[in-house]
Amino acid sequence: ETDRIDEILAALLSFSRPSEIHKESCDLTTLLEESVALVSIQARAKGVEVRTAFPPAPVVVNADGSQLKQLFLNVLLNAVQAMDGGGTVSVENALLENGKALVRITDTGPGITEEDLEKVFDPFFTTKKGGTGLGLSICYTIVKAHGGEIELRSRPGEGTAVLVTLPAGLGGAA
Repeated sequence: ETDRIDEILAALLSFSRPSEIHKESCDLTTLLEESVALVSIQARAKGVEVRTAFPPAPVVVNADGSQLKQLFLNVLLNAVQAMDGGGTVSVENALLENGKALVRITDTGPGITEEDLEKVFDPFFTTKKGGTGLGLSICYTIVKAHGGEIELRSRPGEGTAVLVTLPAGLGGAA
């Protein structure tokens, strides 16, 4: 119970005072590979297969790598935790023609109702037993601070797709 309280407090602090952004050139593929590696043990334990599809060339963004990794970890953990009976999580990224980078994380979980989909980014909204309702709020804050967009697409029984678009490009600290 102490660990759970500690987790809730850490999430509250992260949400209430997001850390300062230190942007640098980051390869999204590397950040995604590291994030997938961190959730792989939990995924295997739940019978979830994680598939990746990354382009051969780096997909570079000017961003705070640690914050993006937190974003991807939150989304990946949500996907894995949603699939009690096993399933598949697919992770891919691409450089779009409009000068944006896209990350798509999809799962074969139970999906989200339309009513709940409208509230997923609201602080403290959760359908997860024991959840704090801060994970996706933090994700939203991180994406917006980087000039990007985050969208969830889902239907009950059809799984969920999380789409994150970020400005692509090289550059030093901003």
